[in-house]
Amino acid sequence: MVDPKSTAEALPTADHIVRINVSGKLVNYIGYAEKKLADDGGLVELVALGRAINRAVTVAEILRRNYAVHQVIELRSVSIRDRYEPLEEGLRVRMRVCSTARRWRVTDCNCVVDP
Repeated sequence: MVDPKSTAEALPTADHIVRINVSGKLVNYIGYAEKKLADDGGLVELVALGRAINRAVTVAEILRRNYAVHQVIELRSVSIRDRYEPLEEGLRVRMRVCSTARRWRVTDCNCVVDP
């Protein structure tokens, strides 16, 4: 059997990924992505889910105008499954759904900015 910790440590880290969410400031995302472009000189990947997609596209457009870079925007639908398992015996699920697992679909956006 494969140990998940050892496989996670063996995977390369993605330093070029910038995760964007709804609560962050747009100026901070632009500054961080600009720093990544200037330091590495390579590509920057902006990743967003749901309502944060418009922020990711906005950051990609601003980087495209300021740095004259090429951008590729990929949209897809992702199925997410959430499972509740109580830590102690006897705890019940206090959700409106009778089962302990929920599944929903979320839109995912990957914007790759490459000089």
